[in-house]
Amino acid sequence: MKQRRLLTTLAAGGAILGGGLIFLSTWTHNIVIPESRLQEMVQQLFPIEQNIMFFLNIKLENPQIMLENNSDRIKFKLDIDGSSPLGSDLQGTGLVSGKVSYVKETGEFFIVEPQIENIQIQGMPADLFSRFDQTANQLLQDYLQRQPVYKITSDTFPTYLVRLTLKEVEVKDQNLILRMRLAF
Repeated sequence: MKQRRLLTTLAAGGAILGGGLIFLSTWTHNIVIPESRLQEMVQQLFPIEQNIMFFLNIKLENPQIMLENNSDRIKFKLDIDGSSPLGSDLQGTGLVSGKVSYVKETGEFFIVEPQIENIQIQGMPADLFSRFDQTANQLLQDYLQRQPVYKITSDTFPTYLVRLTLKEVEVKDQNLILRMRLAF
């Protein structure tokens, strides 16, 4: 009799635990970041400056966030300025996009795999354009992988959310939606 009761209790406990694990494995939490808030966060990362081959200084500044629905990338337009000791100044714009990556140990989100999708520089010689484009891409990649655009803090979310993993990124209605799930 006691064995039967013990087995019944263990079976019920196992069913409850199993059901709980199934529920938790499908549970998600959305972090919704409005475009205006994302603009504030990305604005703080700029300007970025670097000297190229000792004769051209490149400066990337004034990012303008442009979220597109049904995308998993953050896009922003940048002003690009170039100057050299020879006195020639170059100005233009670039359209940059990047994916969102999450580091759960720190609760930080980064823009990764940034790509300059469209670059327009007035007055740039064709032989310099390719080098300039490569350098600007490398500069963005090196810089953005070290600078978080968003961080989960105990002030903004419960601490347990830091242990979540990034499941999906979506742009919808001018919001960046970070779909998080529990990590087992």
